[in-house]
Amino acid sequence: MKNAKAAILSVAKKFEELSGRSYGLFEAYEMEDAEVALVIIGSSAGTAKETVRQLRREGKKVGLIKIRVFRPFPMEELAEAMTGVKAVAVMDKAESFSACGGPLFAEVRSALYDLEHRPKAINYVYGLGGRDICVEDFAMIYGQLFEMAETGNTGQIYRHIGQREQGGDR
Repeated sequence: MKNAKAAILSVAKKFEELSGRSYGLFEAYEMEDAEVALVIIGSSAGTAKETVRQLRREGKKVGLIKIRVFRPFPMEELAEAMTGVKAVAVMDKAESFSACGGPLFAEVRSALYDLEHRPKAINYVYGLGGRDICVEDFAMIYGQLFEMAETGNTGQIYRHIGQREQGGDR
């Protein structure tokens, strides 16, 4: 595992030479001056990117990181990419047995731990049972991140979005 990052990046470079397409350990989208950001894995990143484009047109400094390699986790690289961010929402499509957030959240929060000015971090579990997440959902999350960045108050750290509420005596 200690040599895996270098091997992955070497193969990615060769692939780029052949195809013209560049892939690294993650994709940083509009992160250069982002004040708040999402960290996400998978196809939902496309919907989140559309939200970033819309909010950027409104003058909001938002960004996104799409994780491409989960193991070995790109701790140092991710921490470097997040140095200027004030608040981050980590998006998980899975629960964890820890009851403290999803697996991506645990890794991202750990990566940010040693930053001198680490961002406030919250976790959203979404998409359970195949449920969709839309631009409006991501816009709401970015709005919460701006509020967190302004007030310093994270509120509930472990959250769910887009699932049915349990009713009755089930």
